[in-house]
Amino acid sequence: MIKPLFLLAALSLSISTFAADLNQARMLVDQKHYAEAIAVYEVLLTEQTGQADLLIEAARVNAWADRHPAAAELYRQAMAAAPQRRYDVLLPLAWQLAWGGRHDEAIPLFREVAQQVPAQKTEALHGLAESLAASKQLLPALDVYRALAADPSDLKARKGEARILLWLERHDEAILRYRAILDTQPSDKEAQIGLARA
Repeated sequence: MIKPLFLLAALSLSISTFAADLNQARMLVDQKHYAEAIAVYEVLLTEQTGQADLLIEAARVNAWADRHPAAAELYRQAMAAAPQRRYDVLLPLAWQLAWGGRHDEAIPLFREVAQQVPAQKTEALHGLAESLAASKQLLPALDVYRALAADPSDLKARKGEARILLWLERHDEAILRYRAILDTQPSDKEAQIGLARA
């Protein structure tokens, strides 16, 4: 009877230590001490391997610290540990890849999210357009921005469309788009600069 009680006590101690360390990591995150928090998460992940929730939490903290490759790897591990959470993780993974300059890997993920997750479609299309533009696929990027800009309230897409037109040296079209933006947003600096360059 002593052995089971000893094991139970050891397990309880392990759980309480884990909870205390996790709380410490979260407190450090709240204080924006990301490097210190990440060090705690790394220890926790070696002790609690394959926990999707912990992997996702650690990935987010790495992302906030602009550690995009590390965040992307943690999101991939979370998907491997819990494939059913794919669509909880795929969009943040795509963004981390994009922000890390890995646009060729991000593009298919943005496309998949846009097709499979209606609630995330607009954000995924913005990411797709940005990654296409960053990888010099300007005409496909323009198509995506145009689709998004069909919603006149999507100012980000309207500016993206105008910017791509400018990069394509389609100056007359770019001027029209920038002027239309400035009609409703006269103090928009990006549109003012874009119009001046067009």
